[in-house]
Amino acid sequence: MGLRAIGNGNTNSPAASNEDVRKLKFISLSRRLFRIFVVATLPLYAIPGLAYTFPVDPSAPSSLKTPPTGTGFGNAARNQMFLSDSFVGHNIAGGFYTTPSTPWINGQDVIVSDIPFVGGEVYWNSVLNTWVSNGIRYFTGNGVPNHPTGLFPIPSDQPAYPYYAALPDPAGEYPNASYLPIETYDLYMSVPQNPVYSNIPTAIGELTFAIATQTGATFHVNLASTNDANPYVDPIAGLPMDQCWGHPVHMQYHYHGYSWKCFPNQGNQIEHSPLFGIALDGFGVFGPRGDGGVLLTNEDLDVCHGHSGKIDWDGILTDMYHYHLNNEFPYGPGCFRGTQIGTFSSNGDPSVTSAVPGPAPLLGALAALRCSRRLRKRCRLQASPRE
Repeated sequence: MGLRAIGNGNTNSPAASNEDVRKLKFISLSRRLFRIFVVATLPLYAIPGLAYTFPVDPSAPSSLKTPPTGTGFGNAARNQMFLSDSFVGHNIAGGFYTTPSTPWINGQDVIVSDIPFVGGEVYWNSVLNTWVSNGIRYFTGNGVPNHPTGLFPIPSDQPAYPYYAALPDPAGEYPNASYLPIETYDLYMSVPQNPVYSNIPTAIGELTFAIATQTGATFHVNLASTNDANPYVDPIAGLPMDQCWGHPVHMQYHYHGYSWKCFPNQGNQIEHSPLFGIALDGFGVFGPRGDGGVLLTNEDLDVCHGHSGKIDWDGILTDMYHYHLNNEFPYGPGCFRGTQIGTFSSNGDPSVTSAVPGPAPLLGALAALRCSRRLRKRCRLQASPRE
């Protein structure tokens, strides 16, 4: 008997035998499980058949300026970062940047068209929540962006692979940096809602200095280590990023350099750039255009990569200090101008000593699934870069 005879699905019909009922239930269950599997694995696998339309950025740079060898980070100055001597627990006093000899570097220019970007398109179930309470602006989320990322760990047949394979995993968990995956994490950030400007810049003391409010991922300090005698380089000069100018460290996806390429709201090219993020001191991080759509250079900005002017702040036109992103190192905030520095955590609210996670939607729960350490190498996908 064919399925047509029991197409109405009424299991009480005398025309439906027990065998037909079992077949129908099995097919129905199989179809439901297949749909759940396809949807739930979107955040885990590159799906070549899904076409993502990246935003058109009229300010897209063809090159970026990387710092020359000898550029330090022990004081606040244009064209450099001001980092704490005990930056993320490491003594970096007296350190300086070196210019690597990667093929996409020409003098101090990073030639965008020559970069072997990390290929693949991996889709994520991004979560970002924000609210204000008692003068504090809060952010919680899972740290992954609302746009596709490249494929991490990086397959060995990708042109970007040897650059990562030559570097150690900063946490010492994997054989080298090519093995680093992207994973969701318990993002928490709290900053002043209305920050107060300080004449004295504050050094940046941790990797994450801002959150990208348009995407749900974060900005990291532009400092990478190598195996050389002087280990410090500009990340985009030493390593290929993915097509959205991001990659993972400690499994956390974050941006460097031309970080705003995939932001959904690029704004109008004859107007001031919209808000792209919030820095850890509470000040806004805007795109590369100032008043009238003028592309800003480092000479237009102060030592922390910002200036004062009228911006849309919480829906009100306000004259206040703010940072800008552009194509000249350090590409965004190089130090903090706020009198108070907020809190960032990758392990949830640090003020909560214990918490029992509540139920999560099936999609979010399955998106958080990941291969065990033993199987991660076997789980690599051989995806090709999309043009």
